[in-house]
Amino acid sequence: MLLFELKKQLKQFQDLIFNLFFFIITATIFVFAVDFDFSEQKIYAAGIILTILILAILMIVEKNLKEDFKDGVLEQLYLYDRDLDKIILAKYFSFLIFVYFLLLTSPLILYSLALNFIEIKTFVFITGAMLPLISAFCFLGSIFTFKIANYKAFLIYIIVLPLLIPEIIFIMATLKNIFLSNDPTKVINYLEYMFLLNLALLPLLYLLAKKSFKLSLQND
Repeated sequence: MLLFELKKQLKQFQDLIFNLFFFIITATIFVFAVDFDFSEQKIYAAGIILTILILAILMIVEKNLKEDFKDGVLEQLYLYDRDLDKIILAKYFSFLIFVYFLLLTSPLILYSLALNFIEIKTFVFITGAMLPLISAFCFLGSIFTFKIANYKAFLIYIIVLPLLIPEIIFIMATLKNIFLSNDPTKVINYLEYMFLLNLALLPLLYLLAKKSFKLSLQND
């Protein structure tokens, strides 16, 4: 099922390229839009890239799941297989793989914003550790909006963005702590905290997604 989802996403090549270019171009614009002293405020640079990355993630998951629901693909998969666990996990992990691909394009942009190698590596590790949880919230929010107001795209932003505020604050506080202390060894401690946070919340989000998924398909 995961292989099927990955192949389907690759067939939607134009959408993948659009989301990739949205992230790269929007982030790069800030290189030319900021003041020359901006390079000294490296935490702001990291915050800008994180915000644009989250918006790109929301665009990807909203479009992917909405089109599958409207075309009846999700309903067919459910009627054919009846294994919601497999369907949800395949869709989530295929989505997560592309999200990490987006993250891996960020180092060049961060370098152009005057971050050094250690700071860039810290950003990638810390953000990467929280992406499973961030992606799960986006995924769940997209399922909630399947049948609301004729699939209005802005609804996913209204639902999901408030839920992501604690994760964004935690990431930015962690990066600020590490950037100011110049102590890379602190990264390990924060990665452990994020692993425990993922471990605690991901099963709950999965159960909510499964319940919402089932209700949406059964009531269709």
